[in-house]
Amino acid sequence: MATKEVNGDAIAELLDASRAASPAARAEIGTLVPWEGPYAATYPADTWATCVRLLAADLFPGVPADEAQRRLGHQRIDAFAKRLSAKVIFALARISPRDRSLARIVRGLARGASYIEGQFRPGAAHDEIWISDVTGIPGFFQGMIEQLARRGGLAIELSIHARAGDSCTFRTLRT
Repeated sequence: MATKEVNGDAIAELLDASRAASPAARAEIGTLVPWEGPYAATYPADTWATCVRLLAADLFPGVPADEAQRRLGHQRIDAFAKRLSAKVIFALARISPRDRSLARIVRGLARGASYIEGQFRPGAAHDEIWISDVTGIPGFFQGMIEQLARRGGLAIELSIHARAGDSCTFRTLRT
């Protein structure tokens, strides 16, 4: 089995999105990854997922884990959106057809990690997005997909429809 890794940008943007984390959370995460960089080219997916869980619980206390992760996913994409390349990506998404934009989002997530496969399946009543491995943080993936779509001009909200092992299927209503 291939090593499960995420790009170093995934850690950098996650930490950038989490500047309001408590000193305790920052210290705990600092034992896993450097808070201020420099960042490695890749990190183990489990390390990344642990950082997501710690930050979501710290930044959104009292909120159920999936929802806290979803909110953190929104913030992570907002940090990504500051990059010049992201501005170009979002501008192109605004002029692309809805289904093409959503399919591109799914492909982009798969490029960010060595172990993820994704599928976008449009439907008459709802669309489905399947991710092969959400690393135990489905709410974070949900939030990233929602915010990527919103930044690209699509008003969507996803729900976690089904989980099977490590995979997750999300649904969005057609509007």
